[in-house]
Amino acid sequence: MVKMRMAEPKILKNAIGSIVELIEESAFRFTPKGVSMRALDPSRIAMVDFELPADAFDEYDVTDEMIIGVNLVDFEKALSRMKSGEELTLEISEDGSRLLLTFRGASTRKLGIPIINVEEEEVSEPKIQFTAEVGLTAEVLIDGLKDAEMVSESVLIMAKKGEFVISAEGKKGSSELRLKEGDAALTKLDVKQNTSAKFELEYLLKMVKGASSSDEIILKLGTDLPLEMEMKLEKGKLRFFLAPLIEA
Repeated sequence: MVKMRMAEPKILKNAIGSIVELIEESAFRFTPKGVSMRALDPSRIAMVDFELPADAFDEYDVTDEMIIGVNLVDFEKALSRMKSGEELTLEISEDGSRLLLTFRGASTRKLGIPIINVEEEEVSEPKIQFTAEVGLTAEVLIDGLKDAEMVSESVLIMAKKGEFVISAEGKKGSSELRLKEGDAALTKLDVKQNTSAKFELEYLLKMVKGASSSDEIILKLGTDLPLEMEMKLEKGKLRFFLAPLIEA
């Protein structure tokens, strides 16, 4: 049996909004402890690691472990039909063919999306020796990335003692976002040694797509190493890993 209810389903809606930018189909693992998924994008450049514990839900009834394949595009579209203030219930149809979403507010509405055959990927968590950890607001990070998008297809991300920088340069010009220790938007800056790495903008913009402007985002970095981006959820976790661009 799989049935769960969320009075405030914004966490799930925003998480799926980010994941679907990278992955169109995925297998979710439902256990008595919570819901999780981990998968690589088709290019094998980015990885998603998502987890919502049972206590993130107002009601959570999962008696046996079950893996369910979902088209995330359809799931995201269904979640987009949810109105502000409505609660969400998720359950499996009696014949096991559909994931049912029930929205309760001024009325009760129900949508069903097909459960599809998707194999759960065996993806191990990367073991990376990061040398810097940076926390900042999603609004500021998104502004910096969108500025960079105007001039280039990649960004250089740097962290050093007292300072965090995202810069880009191309034929169309240059951009720079600079945050210093003490700036309100910089919530954390822990640098063991100076770091710098270049990343594709397209992927970074997709990763922050579902973030609210006030959300805190944690970046873990190392020179020419993959980046880890964590969306700070009230409960649970949503992390992305992105391989760097290494220039010959």
